[in-house]
Amino acid sequence: MTRTEITYTYRGGQRVPLIKLADQFVARALPDRLISEGIGDEADMYQVSSASTRVVVPPAELEGLMKRSRAIAPTHHAYVLEANDQNVLITDRVLVSFKQALAPDVLGTFAGKYGWKLEFAL
Repeated sequence: MTRTEITYTYRGGQRVPLIKLADQFVARALPDRLISEGIGDEADMYQVSSASTRVVVPPAELEGLMKRSRAIAPTHHAYVLEANDQNVLITDRVLVSFKQALAPDVLGTFAGKYGWKLEFAL
């Protein structure tokens, strides 16, 4: 895992430092699709969700391969938390918690604003 620059995200209103990995990215495509497009090989890919793949590449090839991957599907850098190296991978899922329960129509409007499909977890 090669580290590079620090950036930030926010969680619960708190600023959280992230380290961008210089040798990894996440694409919203499955490994077979990326392999068929010449992005990498199976040994360098790990499916991280139902529709997303983490790809490990030589650092010198990161930006070029990400550009090629972006022609296929949304593609983002991979990060770890500065505090503990926990992975922070941008995938096809967003987890949202609300302080108070929302009425179904309000929740539907919220999700629709961003084009999200709702899945519920208790």
